Amino acid sequence: ATQDTHACACNGLGFAAEQQRQWAVALQHYQRVLDEFPNATQDTRARACNGLGYVTQQQGDLLQSAAHHQRVLDDFPNATQDTHACACNGLGFAAERQQQWAVALQHYQRTLAEFPAADASTHTYARTAIERVRAKG
Repeated sequence: ATQDTHACACNGLGFAAEQQRQWAVALQHYQRVLDEFPNATQDTRARACNGLGYVTQQQGDLLQSAAHHQRVLDDFPNATQDTHACACNGLGFAAERQQQWAVALQHYQRTLAEFPAADASTHTYARTAIERVRAKG
């Protein structure tokens, strides 16, 4: 099987561990994608970074979470629009949790403005978050 196939399987295992709130296990699977499969597609590797961002956010490490999501935008230009949009949403959420309302708003708005081909659910999340942040800020 190709590196991408193996990496996608690791991402799937990471997601399954997330669903069971097994954060340490999820981190291992996502990190394995980045460490062991350098030739996997950019999108697969970027999805692993988003997974790391989500898990570290669940663990309360908002700075590390933001760093993982930012890496998606910086290091994986060929990832899909949805993967990039999810990274923006992750950055928005990290900023929101730190009560950085203007920063959060910028990230959520970027999801809608720069990634029109992202999944409808990703856009819906951003729109809902924008309303929530505007109500707080």
